[in-house]
Amino acid sequence: MAGDRLIDDFKVDDTGYKIDAHGPNGFHRQFSGRRIPDLSVTLRYEVLGGQPTGNVLLLLKNHGQASTTIHIRDNAYGAPDKTRTLAAGGKAAVVLPLADSHYWYDFTVAVDDDTGGRWTYAGRVETGKVGLTDPQMGHLA
Repeated sequence: MAGDRLIDDFKVDDTGYKIDAHGPNGFHRQFSGRRIPDLSVTLRYEVLGGQPTGNVLLLLKNHGQASTTIHIRDNAYGAPDKTRTLAAGGKAAVVLPLADSHYWYDFTVAVDDDTGGRWTYAGRVETGKVGLTDPQMGHLA
């Protein structure tokens, strides 16, 4: 149901972790790595004037004691990679424009440190307007 939350605990051992979540309309989240980085990533749909724009807004926060570099890589639609370096305790907001992919997204957030996490987000931003099937499915993107 809308607004419901699912909470679970899991152990991260020597083999690391890999968690997948799937839902309707191409919704997919995958979190993996050998350790959990001192980073939080919040994905929101960008809203301006009370209306969804169709873009994704990423809110990044470095909870660590040292600076970290974050890479955002488009996996399917040809958007340019983005990189942000956050100081200890630093925050950044990153907008991912999605009009060219008809508001579908598939990207990975990774930290520079090789042992850090790789978090993949995929799905479609609902705007209330008529949409198109995922262009990547037909190799149109």
